[in-house]
Amino acid sequence: MGGKTSSAGAAGTGGTSATVTGGASSAGGSTHTGGTGGGTSSSAGSGGSPSGGASGVGGTSSGGSSVGGSVTGGTSAGGSATGGGGGTVSGDWQGATCATFGSTDIPSLFAADYATWKGAHVKECGTGLARVTGCQGDNNTCSEGMGYGMLLAAAADDQATFDALNAFRKELTQINNAPDDSSGKVMAWLSLDTCPPTASGGNANSATDGDLDAAMSLIQAAARWPGGAYLDEAKQYVEAIWKNQVATDASRLKPGNLELSADSRDYISYYAPAYFHVFASVTGDTKWNGLADAFYTKLAEQQGQCSNGQVPDTFGATECKIWYDSCRAPWRIANDYGWFGDERAKAFLDALYAGSVQGKQASQWTDQNNSAMVGAFALSGVSSDAATMQGLCDSWSSAQKDDNPYFQNTLRLLYLLTAGGLPISGMGS
Repeated sequence: MGGKTSSAGAAGTGGTSATVTGGASSAGGSTHTGGTGGGTSSSAGSGGSPSGGASGVGGTSSGGSSVGGSVTGGTSAGGSATGGGGGTVSGDWQGATCATFGSTDIPSLFAADYATWKGAHVKECGTGLARVTGCQGDNNTCSEGMGYGMLLAAAADDQATFDALNAFRKELTQINNAPDDSSGKVMAWLSLDTCPPTASGGNANSATDGDLDAAMSLIQAAARWPGGAYLDEAKQYVEAIWKNQVATDASRLKPGNLELSADSRDYISYYAPAYFHVFASVTGDTKWNGLADAFYTKLAEQQGQCSNGQVPDTFGATECKIWYDSCRAPWRIANDYGWFGDERAKAFLDALYAGSVQGKQASQWTDQNNSAMVGAFALSGVSSDAATMQGLCDSWSSAQKDDNPYFQNTLRLLYLLTAGGLPISGMGS
């Protein structure tokens, strides 16, 4: 699940940004084929480590359920020269949304389901520490799960849980085997069932997706709860990610801080272009927009090889099938369209919708009966219109689903935030 297991089988000028407000966002995990992650059967080739995000960053809105606080960054050159994401992150969701999921409005459903998810997967431990369980076994903890939990806690306005998870996240950075430098470290990817965390050997390497999610969650926390050290932590963390987990030529993400010859794959769902635009805004460094541009160039080429609009788990693979890593790609890319209106994100979602979703029942989208997969296809409607998107949510909600395992259950919550166009729950306009 969220890590790098040995057995695992820019930018045009989008303007300047000072206030970063958010949309629902997510980042992919690091599943590996043949695992048990996510609770799907190994015979199905499942891996299972979704990683997800819940929200963009803080708005300037006030009153009601909106969250105030503006996160200021430097000047940021925007997204793509071809009408892509901009440097200004708006609180207005630009994609299509669903008002309800089944018979319940999405904000109410998220609040209730978050409480259930927290009871099942958040374990308090030590003094002021909490960790997310369910990855690589019922009681183990992965960096991917920590990123998910921090995103969800920010979305739920649950500061106590967020702070406890962040404290454990910091402990995970201390046991990573990356060399120390001024930018700091990233998390070790697997801590097993221990608190405080422990890791050795390959388990002390990192998984890039979990770190991206956790860094994004800190930016969200700075917007949700102004006045703390969240933003400073986020800026340092973002730089550590760049130094440890971005290739030296800035063309791609590495799977972790170490690239073993047996595991140097380029996971499509690790890329979070919406995050990259936010990182550029917050840090004032446009290199992140360049990474988004490199991603979209590769993505268009990869998707263009498949008439059904789907993509495999890794760049360079030939299978035209969304599976247990790439299922998170539509979610991440939908967030980039929702936050920034990036036309490259729309092109991806439109092709997926036309090739695999339009005119079909949910049971025809995928043969996997869970929200990690069905929900991914439903999010292809974010680039369409409200009626289409609501219809896809209705199909998703009525599908027969096994969402009990950690992987499916967690992604369901993160996908709901995106489907509803929700930033941090209740934030934005």
